[in-house]
Amino acid sequence: MRNVLPAQRRGIVRALLLSLVLLTLTLPAAPAPADASCASPPAVFPVSQIQPGMTGTGLTTLSGNTPVPFDIRVIGIAANAIAPGFDLVFFEITGPQSFLDASHGFAAGMSGSPVYIQGRLAGATSYKYFPSGPAVGAFTPAEYMVSLVQGSSPAPALPRSIHVSRSIRASVARAAGVPAVEAPSTAQRLAIPLGVTGITAARLQHLQDLLERKHLPFVAYAAGAASDAAGLVPTPLAPGQPMAAALSYGDVSYFGLATVTFACGSLDVGWGHPFFFNGQVSFGMNDADIVTVLDDPSGLYGPTKFGNLTEAHGTIVQDRLAGIVGQAGDLPPMAPVTTTFTDLDTGRSRSGETDILYQKGFWGPEIVGSHVFTNLQLVFDQYGAGTLNIRYTIDGETADGTPFTVQNRSMAYSEYDATSAAYKLTEAMYQLAFNRFEPVTFTSVHAEGEISARKLVGTITRIRTASTLQPALAERRVLRARPGTRITIETTLTPADGGPNVVATMHLRVPVWARGVETVGLRGGTGRSRVRGRVRSFDQLLALLNGGGHPNDLIATGFGTRLIQAQDLIVKGKGSFDVSVVS
Repeated sequence: MRNVLPAQRRGIVRALLLSLVLLTLTLPAAPAPADASCASPPAVFPVSQIQPGMTGTGLTTLSGNTPVPFDIRVIGIAANAIAPGFDLVFFEITGPQSFLDASHGFAAGMSGSPVYIQGRLAGATSYKYFPSGPAVGAFTPAEYMVSLVQGSSPAPALPRSIHVSRSIRASVARAAGVPAVEAPSTAQRLAIPLGVTGITAARLQHLQDLLERKHLPFVAYAAGAASDAAGLVPTPLAPGQPMAAALSYGDVSYFGLATVTFACGSLDVGWGHPFFFNGQVSFGMNDADIVTVLDDPSGLYGPTKFGNLTEAHGTIVQDRLAGIVGQAGDLPPMAPVTTTFTDLDTGRSRSGETDILYQKGFWGPEIVGSHVFTNLQLVFDQYGAGTLNIRYTIDGETADGTPFTVQNRSMAYSEYDATSAAYKLTEAMYQLAFNRFEPVTFTSVHAEGEISARKLVGTITRIRTASTLQPALAERRVLRARPGTRITIETTLTPADGGPNVVATMHLRVPVWARGVETVGLRGGTGRSRVRGRVRSFDQLLALLNGGGHPNDLIATGFGTRLIQAQDLIVKGKGSFDVSVVS
């Protein structure tokens, strides 16, 4: 598969990722729960006692949320596979054949599926050996996962692939019935299906491309919003059930999908590997409804579970090497993202909300961007040329709790994408998220605006002026005015698409000290998204993000003064006149 061309690979990814439209939910915010302990952990089969040839059973969900069993046989133990003292157990799924037909071997989303030997929990499925074909993989020993709720979790990072010794490769080849030379030298961690609701195919491909650039082991897929919001069920999930870790809820929901390994008291432990490996975390813990396991004939990703996000059960509180821990109960704190957009052509309007639970790195800006563009598309109901006028407010806190606010606006016309002005908002969030001065947390984001398929661009076509000496508005090259008096400037903007002219009136005071002749100029503003030049402090960054020009500003300059008046059109062109100051 190394010879697959990039364009072919992207086509395969699109075919795999965009083949299903799924369901999700919107959930209210609530306080994060306190951590809890596991008083009665499950009986564990120690990895030191596992021998090749042992048989057992596993549990996972292939449809709905009811686990089904599968049979396994141990192939061998890869000692110190992850790090000193962290082994992996290689095994094959031997049946039933109906299970293999439905799962297509080891599927992304099976991570955490419990494996039992002699009635005791032996481990959690975490790696696959062949991209597709023989159902051979590896599980994380259960004793490492139990340590997650007993305060003794090992610390090294879990790699995306591990080297497989010659003896294990030979054993796997014999079990799979393939020549030893065809046995890969590495085993790959099972990818995490990343469900995203409410986004377009283009936005989904943008996300998958970003995940690949960041080398993250996620397979993104489109998931649609549920017709009715599911409620909170504050009870643990059962072993083998889907276990979703939600990064956001609402119009745009992001969630990773894998499987519960065991429950203990109010705690669920699952996945058999980390999500982001961030230690103590605060994600939503949800059940899921598995729709299908989709095979991947390309062999690039292997089969993948696709599922709907359903009831919330609590909060994911740990994201560790051996797996994730969720606590049934309250939901975690969330940062609301709210928008109200109106289509000027149809009158259609929509107010939407997405609540963010995880915003580290690029996730906050990306989730906000997905929400904003989704709501704009819902209102505009097309993709193509047009104009967007958007205003936004970003609230947040620095690491010491100091609040900050960015307020700004943008207006842009594009021949290709009417929503392009919204990129100024996402760019500002990226600059805040990755600034080098202060760690920041976003507490809320709000945006509102108007969109139209029209080319809302106006050109300055006439300037009329008046003063106390010449009180009638008229086109003049020179206007006479006394010091200390006010002059009137009437500017006519002619729309590019032939609509009615727009007339803007401004007033400029002649300073008492003014003498001679002064030129007054009129022009439109200029937009800016990226902060350019060296930024020396967080305060300077905030000032730049709160400032900058705006394409829909009408600007008048003269007598050392600049007047700015926002318009409902992007302002093009320029003009001027002279003021003769009469003493």
